[in-house]
Parts: sequence; structure tokens; C-alpha cells
Amino acid sequence: MSGGSRGQTASTTALQKALNNPLVPLGMLATTGCLIGMMVATLRRSSRGAQYFMRGRVVAQGFTVAALVGGAVMFGIGAPTEAALRAPGKGQANIVSLTPPPAVPQNNSA
Repeated sequence: MSGGSRGQTASTTALQKALNNPLVPLGMLATTGCLIGMMVATLRRSSRGAQYFMRGRVVAQGFTVAALVGGAVMFGIGAPTEAALRAPGKGQANIVSLTPPPAVPQNNSA
């Protein structure tokens, strides 16, 4: 796997993302715990216990998605930083125009 321009490894990047939004790994662990609990309850033939873990998994996944969306809103994924906008020649790629480009007249002489 390529380290990119900053030379970071995948584990370093994952650790940084987990530190930026610690609720997402917590939700992932809760989801994994519910899946393991559901598997154990199913192997023990406890349908009621398996059903509780299935419901818990749905709640944990909902929490994880909410944490992802909340983190994106709070930290502004894709928004340019002030330093990037101040640097000459930087930040222009992030600007999006909501107006259509001007119409170019076509030459219909044949």
C-alpha cells in the first residue's frame, strides 16, 4: 500500500482517524461484540438471547452511522482549511460554482 505524499502507513492513518472521531471505533466494537454474542447465543440454541443481540447490533450500527455523520458535520469533511485558502494557488480546486458556465455561441454556417 502506498504511503502517499506524507509517507504515512495505513495503521498511522487509521489511528489518526480514530482519534479524530473516537465514537466510530466504539460503535464498531459494539457492533462486533453484538455479532459475537449473537453467534454464541445461536450455538447455545438460545433464540431469545440471539434475538437480543440482533437488536443490539442494529442499535450499535445506527450509533456508528450517526457518529460518522456527526463527525463529518462537526469536522467538515472536504472543507478547505483557512491555511489552504490563504496559500497562493491553493484551495481553488475546492471552490464549486452553482451557476452554469456562460453559453458559447455556435457558428451554424455550413
